[in-house]
Amino acid sequence: MVDNTCANSSICLFHYISSASSPTLTSISTNVTASGSVTLIGTNLNLSPPLVVLTNELTGVVTITNALSSNGTSVIFLVPSVESGTYNVAVRQDPIGESNSFVLNITAASSGTTPGVLSINGGNVLLGGSGLPSTWPNANFILNIFCNNAFIEPQIISTNPSAITLALPASTTGSTFSIYLTSPLGNTVCYSISSSSTNTPQLSLLSSSSTSPGSIIFNFTQNNLQTEAPTSVSVYSIYNPSEIYSINGSIHLTGSV
Repeated sequence: MVDNTCANSSICLFHYISSASSPTLTSISTNVTASGSVTLIGTNLNLSPPLVVLTNELTGVVTITNALSSNGTSVIFLVPSVESGTYNVAVRQDPIGESNSFVLNITAASSGTTPGVLSINGGNVLLGGSGLPSTWPNANFILNIFCNNAFIEPQIISTNPSAITLALPASTTGSTFSIYLTSPLGNTVCYSISSSSTNTPQLSLLSSSSTSPGSIIFNFTQNNLQTEAPTSVSVYSIYNPSEIYSINGSIHLTGSV
């Protein structure tokens, strides 16, 4: 541990305190977890309000979190929202510095999908959980998606350690998408979502399908839209399906929900 003092000069003096007085960890309550609290046991852990430092061994990313509680011999912290991996965990007590570290393996876990059932026309699905990849592409994770045992190329819209939003293609009623995410630790998180026509909005153009540039006035009938009214419409070119426009504005509906 280091204490430093700078006088009114360009010279800084560093004083090493004794190992007997330094913050030292002797054990950790668990080496594997997905979430929840973890307790670090040691000595001299009350020299200053402690911070817990987690360093991902693969990526080098450092995450610092506050302690839930602490005293001279223990520090309790909640596992922060980080991607799955092996972390070196230490206690930091500024301005003294950090303690020695212990290894904590943070696994990935699932909390289900939103929605629970998908339209047969496809759509966006949120995969909830913890320990999910913070960025994509991510060489440390493996993502496989199958629809009725046929491989589907993943289309990731956004991702963070607690949620992945991906786009799934159109399918038939009763189809099942099976999603498998394997973490850097080797554990696989599984998701399953089926497609149903009852969850598929039925839209019919009431006005002319032809429109001039700049005009985006359409009228739709509203059937099978469940309890939520649409707030946007996506328009894509039949000549280039990847050319998609999202229209946000005033959407007028007729018919029943």
